[in-house]
Amino acid sequence: MTRRQRSERGSLGPMAPAEARRPGSQVRRWRAASCCVATALGLAACGGGGAEVEIGPTGFYSVPSSAPGEPGILLRSEPLNVDEAPAGARGWRILYTTSAGDGAPAVSSGLVLVPGPGSEPVERVVAWAHGTTGVADQCAPSRSSDGLAVGGLTVADEVLRRGWAIVATDYVGLGTVGLHPYLVGQPGGRSVLDAVRAAQQLDAVAPRGKTVVWGDSEGGGAALWAAKVAPAYAPEVRVDGVAALAPATNLPAILEGLPKVTTSALYLAYLLAAYTSTYPDVTYGAVVEPSAEPKLKRLANYCLDDPKANQAVDASGVLAGPVLVPGPTDQNLRARLAENVPGGRMEAPVLVLQGSADTLVTPASQRAYVKEQCASGTSLDYREYPGTSHGGIVESMPAMRDLLRWTEGRFGGRPIGTTCAG
Repeated sequence: MTRRQRSERGSLGPMAPAEARRPGSQVRRWRAASCCVATALGLAACGGGGAEVEIGPTGFYSVPSSAPGEPGILLRSEPLNVDEAPAGARGWRILYTTSAGDGAPAVSSGLVLVPGPGSEPVERVVAWAHGTTGVADQCAPSRSSDGLAVGGLTVADEVLRRGWAIVATDYVGLGTVGLHPYLVGQPGGRSVLDAVRAAQQLDAVAPRGKTVVWGDSEGGGAALWAAKVAPAYAPEVRVDGVAALAPATNLPAILEGLPKVTTSALYLAYLLAAYTSTYPDVTYGAVVEPSAEPKLKRLANYCLDDPKANQAVDASGVLAGPVLVPGPTDQNLRARLAENVPGGRMEAPVLVLQGSADTLVTPASQRAYVKEQCASGTSLDYREYPGTSHGGIVESMPAMRDLLRWTEGRFGGRPIGTTCAG
């Protein structure tokens, strides 16, 4: 029996106790009251202030009735169509178990791609954490015919040409049941690691191979969180390095700078939808003007790349007047944002790529984060690219060449460079 057959029989039919499958783990029960396991819920049913995003996944993205509570289990997979994968590559859409921010069982989806028709399992994996796409189900990259590009992975062909596999999570709540916890650190990092665990249950990906995590923007933060939690949460996943492109690190500073960003209404809509749903002490009324609240809730229905999104922002008039409430009433939000900064020493070496013309994640805030990471003992290489914007970092050829070269070094075990003093 292949690893894939074992996984599908174990996940879609009666299951052996989780302890028998992974020593030291505990069986966790799905909680019917949790957003992570509720079906056909609107965002308002997930607690907090709520919004108008409808959540009701069906078909491939629905949760099997026999889904285990253990994270990192492949629930189902389906081959990608020929037009959904780069030329010459093989790919699968996957559904797997993971953990929500409070540790409750959750389900995520994603993509797995491997080069060529080879029969040997691929031992080198790039775990991709995508940039902001939105918080609604339809914003899941795996639901797109070009899912890797939707999330900002512009060099997928080059990754596959080098013989590496790509494992790309959608994160919790994008495509699957519940609200996507946008910019909430723990579930983002866990989704990345559990996607690798699940992919290793396919015949095409070698178990316990080498993994380098890449992430852009929101995904840069998720990649750093994956490095932070991996030693305790997924010690069997060998994280050889983490590359974060314009990562969302200093979240309070990002909130401060949103009024200067042209797409600020969408980012704020996603942030508040997630944080008011995740944290009971964060409310719309404490953060935004009363007239802006219903407008932001409606905007949370749009994906970032939806051509109608900017039209909806203009039509809402949300930017015509004040949006954020002045003063200290949003202290709970700021405290929660600070909790989700991926701080502390990382065991894996880290590469941070930053554009000097980034107005969303500013170079000043990124340099401050890098300084803190260096002080914590992380082996970190920081590189800044002149004239490069937030979205432009994934299009920068110098940045992509550095990213590929650095990753090759991590897979090859070459010496690690660092820009940290001393």
